Amino acid sequence: MMTATTAINAINKAVRAYSDIRHISFFGGEPTLNIELIEIVCEFVLFLRRKRILNELPTFGITTNGYALDERVLQVLQKYDFSITLSLDGPKPIHDKERPTRSGKGSYDSIVKNIHRLVAAGLNIEFECTYTLNHLNAEIDIVQLMDFFFDEFDCHTLHCPIVAASPNSGEYIPLNVSLALQGDAVEYSIENLARNVPKTLSTAVRFLQSVTTHTPIWHYCPAGKSEITVNADGELFACFMLMQTPAYSFGSVNSCRDVQMQQTPFRIIGIGSGTEKEQVENMINSADKFANIACRCCWAQPLCHGCLGEDFERMGPAIHRSEISGVSEFCDYKRALAERFLRAVARAHRVTGNTGPAVVYA
Repeated sequence: MMTATTAINAINKAVRAYSDIRHISFFGGEPTLNIELIEIVCEFVLFLRRKRILNELPTFGITTNGYALDERVLQVLQKYDFSITLSLDGPKPIHDKERPTRSGKGSYDSIVKNIHRLVAAGLNIEFECTYTLNHLNAEIDIVQLMDFFFDEFDCHTLHCPIVAASPNSGEYIPLNVSLALQGDAVEYSIENLARNVPKTLSTAVRFLQSVTTHTPIWHYCPAGKSEITVNADGELFACFMLMQTPAYSFGSVNSCRDVQMQQTPFRIIGIGSGTEKEQVENMINSADKFANIACRCCWAQPLCHGCLGEDFERMGPAIHRSEISGVSEFCDYKRALAERFLRAVARAHRVTGNTGPAVVYA
């Protein structure tokens, strides 16, 4: 459990290091188990805004499994206007298998009851469903999950990452299978929007926002660029998915040791051995789409995006990138997904006679 001292130190260090803080997200573990700390942080941030130490008030967000939402938690979420990302893994049989309670029973019914309470309280909910081998073995694809969340919870945009697991893991899903799953869902998203049905995948929405605003996706991943993570002990990481490896920490908010946070992009100063430090640095630097020549020369560069933490779990720290087809399986996968999106938009244009979907639902 993070202490109030650690949380306040994290905010103070960020305030000194950056010109502004746009968003503060509470993550876990399960953050609702430490609701007193969350309220302390929110009140401290409001105090900093009143004193004009912060130019603008950051937004607050929380990622929760939705199981422990008592009245106290609901009051805090309402008071500070939280955006909520709720982890639900699909229909009841799948979810209960993925997320049993300590007694071995399913958690789906309790979570759905709490979802209705959140909606009744007027809170904005987004859903995250991690796609695993259990889904694949049950012959449930991402398109079916989009239908389920839309029909059951009126979810307009589903975030559905493929489980991050190495090829040596029993949970691994190969890139070609991931491409088929995500590609079908991206195409389905464009078809839905062309029919004025607001049922989309977050990947498709990200592509559309870039295309319709004529703005490239600047960072492949915000980790180490415009986003940092502080764990419960106050250790700093580029990405929350790296927190399980202490050697990937680049400092602590509770001391002055080895911490250098500068405005984007900041340097990462490792506290582990040179090898661990270099792994994190190289991972972030190689994903810089404007510095890595393989990315600068790639036709998909403006649209390419992903999660470095997920990539790290799947591919290891040394992800080879190439703008040449057939050289990098990873880059071929990213390009193929962008191509499926662009072809879907072209088909929608031919069918509707329009320039594509006029509205991006998020």
